[in-house]
Amino acid sequence: MFSDLTSFWPSTYFILQGSLVTLKYSAISVCFGLILGVSLAILKVSNKSYLRLMANGYTSIFRGTPLLIQLSIVYFALPGIIGIKLSVFAAGIITFSLNSGAYVS
Repeated sequence: MFSDLTSFWPSTYFILQGSLVTLKYSAISVCFGLILGVSLAILKVSNKSYLRLMANGYTSIFRGTPLLIQLSIVYFALPGIIGIKLSVFAAGIITFSLNSGAYVS
């Protein structure tokens, strides 16, 4: 453990700053994920079989692939496909929201 706390205090600012970024990611992603998850849940109880199939397929893909792979695809592959450069924060928000939506549904 920490027998000497003098080495801990200089890092306190960076720990708090990282915690704030984590809270931003979490709050924004949960909001968008909740909207997406509720929409998917509505599609899953729809009478139309193609809507149920689409929602179930989405859920299976996003629950079945590791989050790190999803992050890599959104940050590295998606800009190459659509031609738009995403910031690290935007790519994280998009990925966490899509993943959260699958689990909420």
